[in-house]
Amino acid sequence: MTATNPREFCRETGYSKAILFTYSFDPLFFENLVLRDLWKGGVSNISVIADKHEVESGIEHCVGRVRHLGNTYQLGVGNRSTFHPKLILKIGPNGGKLWLGSGNITQGGWGGNNEVGVVFELPETELDSAALANLVIQK
Repeated sequence: MTATNPREFCRETGYSKAILFTYSFDPLFFENLVLRDLWKGGVSNISVIADKHEVESGIEHCVGRVRHLGNTYQLGVGNRSTFHPKLILKIGPNGGKLWLGSGNITQGGWGGNNEVGVVFELPETELDSAALANLVIQK
């Protein structure tokens, strides 16, 4: 387990898939910063799951300015009344990595506020790693 910021985490290579969970979601911030960091790390299969009301509000404020939604990443909504997790799961041929933090995928959550984050290694050889990754994916 290591502490890190989410930008460093997204730029780490060796993972082709990423699932990001957040409450608040700023599509322009995501496309201009987070998406580019994920690409720099070699991630090509990207999904974001956020709170339904936050997604609706975020998309409404940037209509016509979002370029990659539905093309290079998918955006879904949580199926509970309030969806509030903040984590990133990256998966590659040798296992995965899980970033768990307090920041949303917004400018404040990724640098404007004082947020914390921790990373867990999920080696492919450990059964607990596979179980945790599957649990995250199914939620």
